[in-house]
Amino acid sequence: MDMWYQNLVKPEITPPAIFFSVVWTVLYIFMAVAFVCVFSDLKFREKILPLSLFIVQLVLNIIWSPIFFYWHNITLALVVAILLFISVSATTFVFFKHSKMAGWLFIPYMIWCGCAIWLNYQILVLN
Repeated sequence: MDMWYQNLVKPEITPPAIFFSVVWTVLYIFMAVAFVCVFSDLKFREKILPLSLFIVQLVLNIIWSPIFFYWHNITLALVVAILLFISVSATTFVFFKHSKMAGWLFIPYMIWCGCAIWLNYQILVLN
């Protein structure tokens, strides 16, 4: 972590840095398994919506870190986190339609995104 993040005022219940690495590793494994569950059975036309949603949430996931940690833009990062939560929720809903396992595998991701919104918001308010 850079000094900027270390110097931010954070809520008391902010998890330690190692926690984020472990959680994200598990979530990415769940995302990959969910992806395989959904896309192994579908015909091309059935893949368009779930694939589009999966790509949108993945792009939002990827851009959050540089917005927050590199640009130090806490407000924009919060907006991206909210959009990420919406897109992960939509992806979860659509995945459930194609594979119950895929939908359940996305639930922890959706919960984590909700927690990330809260944490991002608290950091914004405190700083």
